[in-house]
Amino acid sequence: MTQEKDLYKWHGNLFGGQNCKQPQGSSSSSIPTMEEDIDKAAEALVSLVTSYQEGKHNLPPHENLRDYILEYGEPLKKVLTNTDVNVNQNRIFLKKEHVEKSFLPLLRNDENIEEGIRVCAYDMHDNSYTLMFKKWTKKFYVLNGEWKKFFQIHELQKNDVVTVWIFRHSKSNKVCFALAYQKIER
Repeated sequence: MTQEKDLYKWHGNLFGGQNCKQPQGSSSSSIPTMEEDIDKAAEALVSLVTSYQEGKHNLPPHENLRDYILEYGEPLKKVLTNTDVNVNQNRIFLKKEHVEKSFLPLLRNDENIEEGIRVCAYDMHDNSYTLMFKKWTKKFYVLNGEWKKFFQIHELQKNDVVTVWIFRHSKSNKVCFALAYQKIER
């Protein structure tokens, strides 16, 4: 039941944009709240995430979510390594093949992965993080910025699993990420 409540909060943050730090020059008014539809859409998200965790879905195609997700990529599931949760590193490596197949096609010509793209990432606990989505040394793709804040808040450790969804928000047309995690029993 706690997870279900967390998912409802996550949806409000994800699609209402309440806490997202906006890049300079943008306005938070471009992402309207959805008070009238929040219950209906929250139920859809709970169903979607539950289905995903049970292995029934790997993409967010639910009809209610289509109003808020313009485009999306297949989610990336990553087992965290020592370097992903090292406070001195502050970045998570993303699988190159997956990023090139499922994430990069969502980028527009004016979004330069080499320079880095400032993105808003959301977790399931009503938190948002400003991250930089970037290509390093022509070999690696990373998320950094407030990545350290994300893994510290959730006390993530090596071998925990993070699922990364990329999507383009239909109201702001900005690239965003949704982050979920599963902790292994220790």
